[in-house]
Amino acid sequence: MRVLHLSTTTSGGAGRAAVRSVDALKLSGVDAKLLSRDEAIGQLSKISKYRSLKFSAKSSITTLLQRLLIQNSKELITTLSVDLFQESREILENIQDFDIIHLHASYNYFSPMKLIDKLGDMPIVVTLHDQRFLTGGCHYTTTCQGFMSDCSNCPKVSPLGKKIVKHTKVSMNNSIKKLDNRRIHLVTPSNWLQNQIAGIPEFIRVPKTQVYNCIPGSFFSESVIDHTQENEFRVGMIATDISSPYKGFEFFMKGISHLKQNHGIRLKIILVTNKNMRNYSNPDFDVELVFPNDDEGYLQILDSLNVACVPSSSDNSPNVIAETLARRVVVVASNSGGAGEIPFALGLQTFRYGDLESFCEAMILGLKKSRLSLDQHSSLRNMVSEEKHARKLLKIYKSMI
Repeated sequence: MRVLHLSTTTSGGAGRAAVRSVDALKLSGVDAKLLSRDEAIGQLSKISKYRSLKFSAKSSITTLLQRLLIQNSKELITTLSVDLFQESREILENIQDFDIIHLHASYNYFSPMKLIDKLGDMPIVVTLHDQRFLTGGCHYTTTCQGFMSDCSNCPKVSPLGKKIVKHTKVSMNNSIKKLDNRRIHLVTPSNWLQNQIAGIPEFIRVPKTQVYNCIPGSFFSESVIDHTQENEFRVGMIATDISSPYKGFEFFMKGISHLKQNHGIRLKIILVTNKNMRNYSNPDFDVELVFPNDDEGYLQILDSLNVACVPSSSDNSPNVIAETLARRVVVVASNSGGAGEIPFALGLQTFRYGDLESFCEAMILGLKKSRLSLDQHSSLRNMVSEEKHARKLLKIYKSMI
């Protein structure tokens, strides 16, 4: 069995998850490959420098125009996207040599439904890393329920954007409804997202399976290091982009202030990110910005924490949760979307996003516990191991061939 995974990027949450899926499959003896957007553009460049440059320019222009003309809020909308496979029949022909195509992030790389149509009877698996596949381009719907129908009157876009979003959503619904359900299978890293799919009439019959993103075996550690010094606790918030509208940074800082003022707990805040937050400071706290260069440095940072907090307002199942728990460091997560599913399954306290008292209660319990028990750690490994992940994907693949 030859399996090809497609992902716009190999970084960020979706990209790292795609890379790890492929690695897990290889460890299980599967002939698996990942083709990212950058690699595909490189292949296109070998075929035609002009087409490669034209595609890259179209991608940049599309992103800019979308931000200026369509998006009308801080929340991310990526309805318009360019399709590399429109530019290169040669690359499209190459991917048809595989038995299964597994799709991940697609923005400015491919159109999922157009690609599915071009691939004829080839089985397609789609991992949903956010809600874009279910909407007219909205990454997370938050309180909006318009995606259950046609995304008409979207509150997050301009008047022009409303028409484009509705058209995109209706086209997706129609395509899914017509599709032979034996050809497609949806994978969700959280039960929450699977339940979101079940609420859309056109998607009811589409096969779907919940599969946690996997964590490499090298991330798991059973050692415990006490880093509490003079009653000061190191609390980490970790995200590729902490300023993302969905990561809850502003609420996190409000919660930390509330925790200090009302409970007298001394804290040092460690912000772990890939995107620089220039000149960020807070007069009330000692805040350290950290930019790990590799996994080794990242794991050292995780080990240094007393607790990590994931205060997402909307999220699927962030990799950082399982990565941190794999180091036996307690994670205090919101119960928004699927963010709190893994901690809750391990018996850890979650909190209601926006509720400061709920936040403080969960944080105090987390700081008291600090580290997972060996039983909790073993349960986590059973949930997110590469072996378990590959086994579940293989079961899906075999059911489609």
